[in-house]
Amino acid sequence: MIATWSVEQLADGTSRVIVTGEVDLAVEEPFVAEVDSVAAARDGGSAVVLDLGGVTFLDSSGVRALIRLRQRHGERLRLGELSTPVRRVLEITGLLQPFGAE
Repeated sequence: MIATWSVEQLADGTSRVIVTGEVDLAVEEPFVAEVDSVAAARDGGSAVVLDLGGVTFLDSSGVRALIRLRQRHGERLRLGELSTPVRRVLEITGLLQPFGAE
């Protein structure tokens, strides 16, 4: 199932991007563009939280997307809920700590 996402604006000014499905090469560029757009709309100061609890598959393109977004937006970009497959990939790649995930 191809990935889809929606955006919620939280009361504290945080934007939450809720992602479901498979994050792979087919959605890498549109996903990065959407998160960039959300971050830009929040005046560069508010956090953007990626809720990846509904992601069933994350390949190297998805990992690359996360790294690109972190490089562009720094600590403003945070990871929220993580599905088991996403957590496993981020553990293997050593990216849980750099993203501040537990």
